[in-house]
Amino acid sequence: MDKDVIADSLGQILMSEGHDVYASTDSYAVSRLGVKCVGWQEDCANVLDKDWDLVVACGTNVTRDGFVEKFRERGIPTLGSGAKGFTMELKDVGRQIFEEAGFKNPRWAVFDTNEVAIEFVKTSGFRKMVVKFTETNRGFRTTVCDDVASALFVLRNSPNGRVVIEEKIDGPELSLAAYWDGTKFIPTVSTMEHKRLWRGDRGVLTPEMGTLVWYDLTIKIIDIWTSLLDSPTAVECLKDYRGFIDINGIVDDHCEYVPLEFTCRYGVPQTAIMLPLIRESAYGEFLLGVAKGNSDPRHLRHTNLVAVGAVLAVCGYPYHETYPDILNIGAPIRGIGKILGDVTLGAVKLVDGVPVTDGAWVMCVTGVGMTVDIARTNCYQDVEKISFHDMIFRDDIGCKWDTAKFRYLDAGFISVELCARP
Repeated sequence: MDKDVIADSLGQILMSEGHDVYASTDSYAVSRLGVKCVGWQEDCANVLDKDWDLVVACGTNVTRDGFVEKFRERGIPTLGSGAKGFTMELKDVGRQIFEEAGFKNPRWAVFDTNEVAIEFVKTSGFRKMVVKFTETNRGFRTTVCDDVASALFVLRNSPNGRVVIEEKIDGPELSLAAYWDGTKFIPTVSTMEHKRLWRGDRGVLTPEMGTLVWYDLTIKIIDIWTSLLDSPTAVECLKDYRGFIDINGIVDDHCEYVPLEFTCRYGVPQTAIMLPLIRESAYGEFLLGVAKGNSDPRHLRHTNLVAVGAVLAVCGYPYHETYPDILNIGAPIRGIGKILGDVTLGAVKLVDGVPVTDGAWVMCVTGVGMTVDIARTNCYQDVEKISFHDMIFRDDIGCKWDTAKFRYLDAGFISVELCARP
């Protein structure tokens, strides 16, 4: 249940396991795999009455707007947060859960209107802060503000609504992912995201320009997930939740984990980049177990490799969300057939048999290896094979690993063995 990118990622691994896969999309990216594309409808009416063996709900509206519940009412095993579970993505609900679970939190406050938030910013004493609009579909992204004037500018130039103001925390980001089957968390990969548009973490925040992914399960990671069950709000939200969940956070200067927010669905491009690390799994069988509430963690097997993925986009990304006519699209894409590693396609269509750009987010190219250096090399050797008009990408995904890994180690999130790798 996805329009394009996640369906392409999951389709690749499920097709390789021999499953009969359908996708609620008409995307060229997905159909090129042999997945049966049934077309996208906002009301999902074309797929709701079918007798599926398993439904994997990926898109935001599918998980948030009650479609997961409609499948489950018919007795169909369905992977997805459901409407109640998805409320964990609301920035104020997430922050409440983290406080109840005993995590370290930045100073924060929530306001019903921009006007009240503006008055708080003027008097709070926060020197640096993060402005977060609570709704995932608000249309304006989280903004990191390095002074009061910047925060006031953002609030005065954004649609009015519920907003969270958090004091800025410095440190490397670290995301922790798991599956929840109704009774237990099954931890999976860890992720170092790169959300700024340009190299060196400069420019506007994007959904993500690339990611470093690895699997290295430690006691601290297990404790983080177990602690969530100390939150009454989390327990209530997780009652009908079955599926993938992610905590994005920061390891601060004191080597403490400060969670920032939840992602209650498969993430982009995280999903594409983590798939090469689980290719030895019985993934379809594992997902069915998660949906039914009786997952077998032995079906989810990870390699000891690391993966680096870079997003290739059309110049104008992500400003196209506010200015939809900014993109110059329809250009031929060259080199897809030369890629040796993994590639997930997004806004790509065929014109006279030639793949062309059809939107801002074009593809994610992933390289894997025993070390971050090798994975980076493999990733960017493939990136250099791709070209299209106005192509942009970050060429420094994973470069901060050399310094961040020591903080991750001191905080208990990676092993000595992984830290020793270059």
